[in-house]
Amino acid sequence: MPRTAADFVLVLHFLWVLFMLVGFPLAWLLRSRGLRLVHALGLAAYLGLAVAGRLCPLTVAEEALRRSGGADFSYSGSFLAAWIQRLIYVETWHAPLWLFQVLAAGYLAVVLSSWWWWPRRGGS
Repeated sequence: MPRTAADFVLVLHFLWVLFMLVGFPLAWLLRSRGLRLVHALGLAAYLGLAVAGRLCPLTVAEEALRRSGGADFSYSGSFLAAWIQRLIYVETWHAPLWLFQVLAAGYLAVVLSSWWWWPRRGGS
């Protein structure tokens, strides 16, 4: 049971990371103020955790579930870095974690500034 729960948390975490990557264009297409807000808050939370050197709560939950199922499991870095390495071979770039933080900060700046240059007109 803990293994299944850990896999569920892993899928949930992957979907959250995917939303962090595509949430802004999705909100743009749907003209959704709520999605914009959730996306901006999620990016800000990621940056806050990253700057504080803390792991994402979903990573911690998954690790705890895997360990409770008897697995010797942990990520060597952040969840985001681990999955990006697996999906698109970032390890060949030898990119440091701070680079992802800088990119996320830039993306957050674009998202937050959009409240000024793309004010809500219609939509929810």
